[in-house]
Amino acid sequence: MSVKIFISYTHSDGTTVKNVIDTFAPMERIKEVEILWDRDIKAGSDFWNEDIPKMMDESDIICLFLSTAYLASESCIKEKEIAEKLRKEKGLVVIPIIVGDSPWQDDPFLKKLLALPTDGHAIKSGYWESQEKASMDVHNGVKKVVETIKKIKSMQMSEEFEDYLHSADPLTNAHPRKKNVVLEDVFVCPKLKKVDTTKQTKDEYEDDLIDGKILFESSVQHSKIIIMGADQSGKTTLVKKMVLI
Repeated sequence: MSVKIFISYTHSDGTTVKNVIDTFAPMERIKEVEILWDRDIKAGSDFWNEDIPKMMDESDIICLFLSTAYLASESCIKEKEIAEKLRKEKGLVVIPIIVGDSPWQDDPFLKKLLALPTDGHAIKSGYWESQEKASMDVHNGVKKVVETIKKIKSMQMSEEFEDYLHSADPLTNAHPRKKNVVLEDVFVCPKLKKVDTTKQTKDEYEDDLIDGKILFESSVQHSKIIIMGADQSGKTTLVKKMVLI
């Protein structure tokens, strides 16, 4: 399965961007990666409202090729904002790639991300002996992320772990007419309170009781969820159920 890489760039940097993309040609041929960018969009399509957001949502990695022209482009900033949203909600990897000197670190979202090339030296800066070497530095950095994502995608659930998820210990042998009681037989979705720690007081940050099933939807929308509760309150059972969904 290919790792999909979305390319966000401004056309004024097209030559530099193409030089970087070309370094992935061997990996594309053997379908290790798939490059997604606007050159793949057919004429007449709904470019901004449908195609770009769809391609970004389907990607595994989003590369933002940053320059002064990129940061001044309204369309590029829209893509940057979509990338920020997808990183927050789905855990997508977003990689800033510095094309030329620019105030990218003035952006609150971008400045907290590890950029390429190495140490944030721009591709067009005098730091590199050639743009080819800068492009290969970017290639090597992105390739490491691709290899990590490939490992995650290739992971398969072992039978032992799947049995653990379905188990209802210590109630496995508790039913008089059923040999093995499993999680689906006894699970009752709890009522929960959603806590917003950015609020100041308990009355502000603690919602009324909500249906615990909301977590089954949230687990798809968010990369991290914290569940708190007393001992033996069913936290582990709830997480097991979320994994099985």
